[in-house]
Amino acid sequence: MPFCANCGVNVHSGDKFCPSCGHPLEHASPRVEVSGTSGTRLPVESPQASRPTSPAGGTAGRQKLSGCALAGIVGGSLVLLCVLGLGIVIALSFSLTSGAVDAIEDHFQMLKHGEIEKAYQNTSAGFRSVTSWQQYQTFVSSYPVLRDVASSSFEERSIENGVATLGGLVTDSSGRQSPFRARLVKEGGLWKVMAVELTGQVPVIPQGGVNPPTQTSPPVPPRTETEAWQSLFDGRTLEGWQAGESPESFKVENGAIVAEGRRSHLYYTGPVQRGTFTNFEFSAEVMTFPGANSGGYFHTRWQPEGFPLAGYEVQISNTDPPGTPPSARPSRSGGLWGIVDHPVAVVGDHQWFTLSIRVVGKRIQTGINGQVIVDYTEPDDVVRPANLAGRLLSGGTFALQAGGSTTLYRSIQVRQLP
Repeated sequence: MPFCANCGVNVHSGDKFCPSCGHPLEHASPRVEVSGTSGTRLPVESPQASRPTSPAGGTAGRQKLSGCALAGIVGGSLVLLCVLGLGIVIALSFSLTSGAVDAIEDHFQMLKHGEIEKAYQNTSAGFRSVTSWQQYQTFVSSYPVLRDVASSSFEERSIENGVATLGGLVTDSSGRQSPFRARLVKEGGLWKVMAVELTGQVPVIPQGGVNPPTQTSPPVPPRTETEAWQSLFDGRTLEGWQAGESPESFKVENGAIVAEGRRSHLYYTGPVQRGTFTNFEFSAEVMTFPGANSGGYFHTRWQPEGFPLAGYEVQISNTDPPGTPPSARPSRSGGLWGIVDHPVAVVGDHQWFTLSIRVVGKRIQTGINGQVIVDYTEPDDVVRPANLAGRLLSGGTFALQAGGSTTLYRSIQVRQLP
């Protein structure tokens, strides 16, 4: 007969509640009787009615695992191991690149506080061997975010063959974010920047904020310390340069000399070779705007006013002034004005190009982006017309021309040749 599991009183199979204690009888257990020593029958609990033993604690609840369950356990273990392994790799990568992260953040802070020269000196030796101080300064000036970094975050951190690669975002004080990538290498136990790239911005070009999609930096002639390239422009001021009439026609913006306004000429009068060059190589990065009519003089002398009378002029002009008919005899960039004019422009406006001048003995070569434009040898018995009487090789300085148009100059360098 069933009994109440709460108080042990016998109950009927149809009862829902114990008549003695009121306990629900859905779990009432059947009673079996065995003989005691006194011949009475004692109530005992049926083994079949016992509560099931837990699988971990008794034989009755133990079950065999199916193949699917085993596969799940093995697969889960493998996933866990992979996650742990990935975590270890990430942790190791973060640990190995932590010094590089600190170095690039320090680099950004130097730029933010205007310590550009200090930042340049903290780059790697390899970086400085192929990037001049003026080129680095121009690069920094071309990306305003580098001078206003409020914070930086890193999404990529890796190291291979001793070179750390970092990628992420720099955020300026206005909240604008710009993607960047940097590579660093250890020198003398310290991480040094060997490359920085702003991957999501177009360089800022002065004069009206023009940012044409064709804007690129021209190839830079390879330089080493043994070649003794010397800078003529510090990228910040006009120190070492002197203008004739209308000095207001020249100013420095974003690391470049801006030549615009009334006619004027800016002469180099600085300490390099005391402003006197005979055999040399000259290099400058130049950008013209529509209708630009400028020029670079060499073997010339300072004048307080008027067009330079001494030396040659390398023409800098790629288009006619807007609204004017095409020139009948155009003289375009790279030509020797009045001597060997070049009628076809090989570059356009709104893009930087490298202008080069090489003088050895009586031979003059000009080039644009490595392409030779003029190769001229001055005759020994040359006779010039009166208006070009001073177009002769004799040694002298350099000058830049302004005159009613806009032309930019940067990375102005020279090296002496034997």
